[in-house]
Amino acid sequence: MIVTAVEEYTKSKYRIYLNDAFAFVLYKGDLRHFDIAPGKELSEEDLAAIREEVLIKRARLRAMHLLEKRDYTEEAMRRKLRENLYPEDVIEDAVSYVKQYHYIDDRRYVMSFIEAHAAANTAKVIREKLRQKGVDAALIDACLTEYTQENGSREEELLRAQMSRKFRTLPEGEIPYEKKQSFFASFYRKGFSPRLIESVYEELTAQRDPAS
Repeated sequence: MIVTAVEEYTKSKYRIYLNDAFAFVLYKGDLRHFDIAPGKELSEEDLAAIREEVLIKRARLRAMHLLEKRDYTEEAMRRKLRENLYPEDVIEDAVSYVKQYHYIDDRRYVMSFIEAHAAANTAKVIREKLRQKGVDAALIDACLTEYTQENGSREEELLRAQMSRKFRTLPEGEIPYEKKQSFFASFYRKGFSPRLIESVYEELTAQRDPAS
């Protein structure tokens, strides 16, 4: 492989291009150690040494350092390592490395996330937030089911509390159809089911006007 370009990335890091394609990022000291410069040829032995002795070690250490601050899902960790311009095979090695020690555990992450957010969010909202983090949909559903079986659904309680607060903003007497539809839509967008919205609405309406 021919080194076709060495571009400064930061004051101490450089992007290395092999055969006109971006390959990896190295420190200035690595360039001297492996005698890397435009026009030079890198042997298969040198490439293997760069991968095993430099990139893999650094990617694993970077993953461990990130996990010292907070939990990551597998996909979130991949994204962070991509930001550091590690090659995909090196990223997969680093993810596998931290997984084998259970430093990354998507199921544990999902269960912790659900426990932290269930009191203020519907299952639909929680599911969407986790999908945005790259968590597998089947794992999310399995964890939500497990959490609900152990703790029960809090959505009715959550909706009742939110709707009670919003009821105070509604005018006395019969609520116009358009206002009611807008009222319902605001809760539907939060992930509550139409049936639950209707049920709690009727309950609160009866409490508001016992004569109805």
